[in-house]
Amino acid sequence: MNIRLAYLFILFYFFTTQTVEFLYPVGVDSHRSLVYLLYQKNPTHIELWGWDYKTKRANQMLFSRFTPAGFRMLPGGDGFSFIDNGLLKIQQFLKRSPRTVEFDAPIYNVEVVHWVDAKLCYTSGKYVDHFGIFAIDYDGAISPLCLSDSSDCMYPQKVDADLFYIERDSQWQYRVMRTDYILPPSYETFQERRAWNESHVLPSERILDFGNNPIIFLSMVSSNEGFMIGHSPTISNRDSLVQFEYYHITKQDDTWNSETLFSFEIPSKFLVLGHRSRLYEALLPLLPQHDADRITYVDSVNGDLGLFVYDRKTKTREILFHEENHSRFASIRVEARVFCGGKIGAGIGMEACDVGGEVELQEIPHTP
Repeated sequence: MNIRLAYLFILFYFFTTQTVEFLYPVGVDSHRSLVYLLYQKNPTHIELWGWDYKTKRANQMLFSRFTPAGFRMLPGGDGFSFIDNGLLKIQQFLKRSPRTVEFDAPIYNVEVVHWVDAKLCYTSGKYVDHFGIFAIDYDGAISPLCLSDSSDCMYPQKVDADLFYIERDSQWQYRVMRTDYILPPSYETFQERRAWNESHVLPSERILDFGNNPIIFLSMVSSNEGFMIGHSPTISNRDSLVQFEYYHITKQDDTWNSETLFSFEIPSKFLVLGHRSRLYEALLPLLPQHDADRITYVDSVNGDLGLFVYDRKTKTREILFHEENHSRFASIRVEARVFCGGKIGAGIGMEACDVGGEVELQEIPHTP
């Protein structure tokens, strides 16, 4: 046998036999009684499936050539959006194929969008050398909402007329900021919209300063309360674990305060490029999930991911699931039940059947 061919065969055999598969929920369509699932077959291939949790049957929602990261339901419930290799795509249920939203400005590194209504969303993306915050309409017109030549504006959260975000300056100092959410007029070009934004938007207000402690994934529940994640300023590829903190920020009497609710660790194998256990969406499916006063989150247990719950009333935590060589994450509420996904194995599976697949997810004990 040709030596090069033999070498390629060995690589192929190793890759296909050692790959770890994951299955986890990313959204719920209450109108169709469907839970949307991402099925990761390997670190570079994910598929979107729709699961009827009553029959446990699932059907693939998109052709396998698409890479449906950053899933979001459309506000009207008539479809969903996703990011396919950097491109924003919209799949409406009455259409056979998803539609690519052609941006009229060169922004990139878009990972997640937030829909304001059926025709408008906002996101953070990179423009030239820095991340900015942009509104994107259904036809791809890009309008700057917050853009700086000297700092990055990331993880935006719109609350009514307020726009909250995380700023990272040229010295890698991190702050939580607030500005007004103002859309430029419908000018023909991006440069006209940018010029209007620069001349009309007021300076942002600094809410909290975290210095050189990185903060990510800001999530506001109101104009006076939010949550976000912190991590170490340096993360090495040699680290087996990555430590995070979960912050609660609140405004009382015009003063913002920050409190650490809990810390957690994630094995680096789920986040590092090149590892067979790496999640395609990296940290996104591992973010803490809120259900009233309960926060479900993951933490490292013997090199895998156990599922825990933090009770905000009692300020205590308890473990929900931990099994040797199994990982659980991405909890989601479906009517009166709560499910989670994770590494395919005991309690989580996808089996081919005559039509589509038969799915099993882990149900989480829940106290209303």
